[in-house]
Amino acid sequence: MKLLPALLCLAHSSLAHQVSLKFPGYGFSWYAPACAYACNNAVSGAMLPCSVMADDMSITTSPECYANNIAYLTTLALCMRENCDPATVPVWQREKYWITSVTGHDAIVPKWDYSEALAQITELPTAEYNSTSEDMLVETMLVPPAAYETQYTFNIMFDHLEKIQASYWYV
Repeated sequence: MKLLPALLCLAHSSLAHQVSLKFPGYGFSWYAPACAYACNNAVSGAMLPCSVMADDMSITTSPECYANNIAYLTTLALCMRENCDPATVPVWQREKYWITSVTGHDAIVPKWDYSEALAQITELPTAEYNSTSEDMLVETMLVPPAAYETQYTFNIMFDHLEKIQASYWYV
């Protein structure tokens, strides 16, 4: 019987540090919808006209810059339209992701919602975004399938590993 109070104290201290009682794979996912996060991760490192280059040659792009950059928003929206299956990721889920995650700051929303960004694309681009190029993203571009797949696979695997880790927590 002396073991029960010790276990309760231990459980309470562990739970006190949780923001939520939901665990990855059991109520939420870090990368849901994975297709949207994959598109965003594939283009979020792009140099935009409003980005700032630091002395160490790293690029910093503010949430306001992402929120207002036409090329970034249309490239991302096109990628999501091309890669998110409408049967598993309906437009409302893409819209929710768009409003909460595209700028990297939940209080700063893009100037257009997802559907409005898609409507800005008057003709499909033929040029692909190259993440290794130093060129700025100044027009709507296609996200190369290999870049998308790399990000998508990472997102799926990361969530899978987090679910396994949460399973061991329960055990």
